[in-house]
Amino acid sequence: MNAVHDAEAKVERHPEHGYFRLSPIPDAQTLSRYYETAYNDPLRRAPLQERESAQAADARTARSDALAEQEKQWRDASEFEDISAYLADLAPGGQIVDVGAGIGELVAALADRGFDASGIEPSCEASLYAQSQGRAVQQNDLVGWLNSVPEKARPVCDAVTLLNVLEHLRDPGDALAQCHAMLTEGGILCIRVPNDFSDVQRAVVETTGCDRWWIRTPDHINYFDRESLTALLNAQGFTTEIATCDFPIDWFLLMGENYLSDPELGRKCHERRKAFEVSLPGAVRRRLYRSLSQAGFGRNLIIYARKAPANAG
Repeated sequence: MNAVHDAEAKVERHPEHGYFRLSPIPDAQTLSRYYETAYNDPLRRAPLQERESAQAADARTARSDALAEQEKQWRDASEFEDISAYLADLAPGGQIVDVGAGIGELVAALADRGFDASGIEPSCEASLYAQSQGRAVQQNDLVGWLNSVPEKARPVCDAVTLLNVLEHLRDPGDALAQCHAMLTEGGILCIRVPNDFSDVQRAVVETTGCDRWWIRTPDHINYFDRESLTALLNAQGFTTEIATCDFPIDWFLLMGENYLSDPELGRKCHERRKAFEVSLPGAVRRRLYRSLSQAGFGRNLIIYARKAPANAG
């Protein structure tokens, strides 16, 4: 079973938090079969035309060729540098757990910068690869890992990173509740999800006639924007500290660069994105992406949220 681009899939708004989700939500058995056969093998998946997830970048990084090394260097100089800078300000010196760690690239980057970083990853092959590289990643899912920690030993960390995971879960609110339980009082959750049903996506559909390419079944269940993700975080006891985004690669589609139908063009757009990001000083890049996030742009939206005090209203 493979993920299917399904522009005609039915979606509905969550009645309380406002994000879109597939209707009906795929059942647990369907998702289990999918992840067992198609998705949880980041060591052999081909690069995507559009980099929409940490797992897709992990797939490139795991390949032992010059391109993989270039991808690793770019991520380290941009994405990982930015995450490290924000966490150094918000959770200095803390213990960090990366949930859905893949092959452990972020864990390694944080450890190299002096953080006490580890990860959990449900894929056996990905976690074994991470361990072979000396990265502190264990095979487990979020619920299983937290249940393995005795109640008296909780909370267990000062920061959690949850990058491109929430869109895949049947109950994203429950996952945030689990993260909340992991965190010390005032701890930080760094969460990244695709920025979907955005004004830019709607403009692309209207001006080019293409369909809703961002809808994928069965694995992309939830579709967030900044407002709906914030509402869900607030409901689970988090308050937003920083809202930012990443490169708005879908802008290329409005410039006539249709990478959706041309993989080679997609690679060229990705190279231009990389050159842009590494050319900017880190502080400038972070300021730019925070500003774009305010206007609802960015292919992925990223929020650093703090665990609110227990007595917060």
